[in-house]
This record gives sequence, C-alpha cells and structure tokens, in this order.
Amino acid sequence: MNTKDKVLEITFLSSLGHGFDDVSLSQIQKKAAITSGGLYYHFRDKNGILIKMLEKYLFKDSNSFRDKLEFIIYLFVGLYKNNKDKAIDTTKEHDIDYINYHLLFLGIYHQHPEVQYIFDYINKGLLDLFEEMFKEDIANGYVKKENDPQKATILFLTILKGLVSFWINNDSFSLDKIIEDNLEYICKILCDE
Repeated sequence: MNTKDKVLEITFLSSLGHGFDDVSLSQIQKKAAITSGGLYYHFRDKNGILIKMLEKYLFKDSNSFRDKLEFIIYLFVGLYKNNKDKAIDTTKEHDIDYINYHLLFLGIYHQHPEVQYIFDYINKGLLDLFEEMFKEDIANGYVKKENDPQKATILFLTILKGLVSFWINNDSFSLDKIIEDNLEYICKILCDE
C-alpha cells in the first residue's frame, strides 16, 4: 500500500474509534511510521487528510427495481448486499462498526463547515442519480407510471436517511429487518411488481 493510502486508512480507522478531531497528526505519523515531512508531502494539513478521507470512504447489478433499492440501501449503510461483513475498502481485515462509521461522518459534517461542500455535492449527485433511475424504471414499467420521479426520489432519500438514523439509535431490530420492512413498503407505494 502506498504512503498516502496508508495515512488515509490509519486516519479513518482511528477516527472511527476516537472521532476525527481527537486523532492528532503525530498519532497518524506514528501509526503510519512516517516522518512529518512524509506526511506533509502528501497532505497540506489535517484538513487535507480529512477531505481525501471523505472522498475515499464516505460513498464509494441487479435487474429488478427492488434489487436496485436493496443494493443502494445496503451500500448506503456501509455494507455490500452479497457480503454484509465488509464494504469499506481497507487493505487489511478490520472490523468496522458501521454505526460509528455514520456517526463519524455526521460529526464531521457538523464540526467542519469547510468540508460541507463535499457532502452537499454528494447529496446533489444522489438526487440527480435517483431521479434518473426512477425515470428509467418508470419507462421500463418497474415503477407505476403515475409516480413523479422527483417526488419518488425525495421519498426514497428521506426514507434512506431516516433508516440509518433509526438503525443507529435502535438496537431492537436487526438492520436486515429494517431494510426488508422499508423495501416492502417502498415497493407497495411505487412499484407495479
């Protein structure tokens, strides 16, 4: 693994456990076994590391509409549909607590206004992506023709973000159960299936 990726992975994993603001540059240097010159060669400052970490870890094939939504939901919470044990791309085997993963980025969003544009850009991209997906699925007959693609997008993203918040704050239900129940009702509302 190259030094830049090593620094990003170490920062990400340390931030999951302690929060980004509580991880110092000297801790990162020590864990990465590099000098301060080596660190500054790749990153201007700690915010430079933060921006690249967000780009790498924040957001990284199916036929049916339901399968597409299920894949998107699992990916959004940090898991791959077919391998629910690992989704975050780290080079070594690490146990990632996906609740801490979401809390980390929520905290970064609120505590670092200088990087909020990255989140805003991603959210705008998600709106555009899902609206196009809904238009395509309406045209292909997977989604009822009377659905407005923009309203369907807003419904889906609102449910998706609420699903994550509910999962983080409620351990009475498994993630799989939460996703399955939401998919069932989304499809009842939107689908011809």
